[in-house]
Amino acid sequence: MAFFILGGTEKAGTTAVFNFFYSHPGVAPSIKKETNYFRDTKAPSLDQYLCEFYDKKAAVYFEASPGYLAESQIVISNIKKTLSNNEVKLVFILRDPTDRLLSSFSFHKSRGYIHDSTSLNDYLDAAIAYRDSGDVADGITEWALKSVFHGEYAEHVKDFLAAFGENVKFISYDDFKSDPDFIVRELCRFVGLEEDYFNGFEYFSANKTFKPRFQFVHAQLIRLNRLLEPFFFRYPKLKSYLLAVYKKINKGKKDSVTDKEKARVDSFYTDSVVKLASVMGSAGRDVPGWVQRYR
Repeated sequence: MAFFILGGTEKAGTTAVFNFFYSHPGVAPSIKKETNYFRDTKAPSLDQYLCEFYDKKAAVYFEASPGYLAESQIVISNIKKTLSNNEVKLVFILRDPTDRLLSSFSFHKSRGYIHDSTSLNDYLDAAIAYRDSGDVADGITEWALKSVFHGEYAEHVKDFLAAFGENVKFISYDDFKSDPDFIVRELCRFVGLEEDYFNGFEYFSANKTFKPRFQFVHAQLIRLNRLLEPFFFRYPKLKSYLLAVYKKINKGKKDSVTDKEKARVDSFYTDSVVKLASVMGSAGRDVPGWVQRYR
């Protein structure tokens, strides 16, 4: 058996890629996009993992859990325990960490994980305090606090390269956004899937972050979306249409972020980005173009 695992990172197009490959005849997609199976510290097994998929006898099983990258050590250990005798192809989409955090900040606010009155500076302060002391700030969930550090890619990229070598691939979010067809076909060749499925394919964006006007309404629709997720993955154009209508009704103003706040985020990630360039360069991998902005 073969497994195609899109392991991250958050707010970097993983939902779109999952949508694109969902109906590919060569894959069996997971029942829900994010199984998060390998983040579980319980003893994993192949039989249990296969229960996450519709087809139990497919050639290539496919899932997308963007939280895998930031929890590299436990995820690598569980993948090796579970899929040791099978072919595993891992893909990670790396987005400029400042851009990713700004998107994540708005996303977490829209979900109610960060109180709407929280500024970006307050959010960073709370995350740093959480890392130093373990204290969770009022109005911010623990997962949202951890998300700040998910943009520190270097050590996790190094871990996956050491564990999987040529069976791990890194994609720049900017490259994916500018030419999705090129990247999707590259992934087909990497995994061993037929490219012809994407001839004439209409690419579309998915899971774009926006701030709702009415949080309660948004929360109810998020719950509904979770229930209908398998249906919407089969009919993505219908979801796109419904979402466009919904945004006209419930889209609020974007969060205000100052140039000073953004500069602080750049500074926060600079050391990690420089290290990432060294790790990827030493491994003979293409370094994302956005790295140059931090040098």
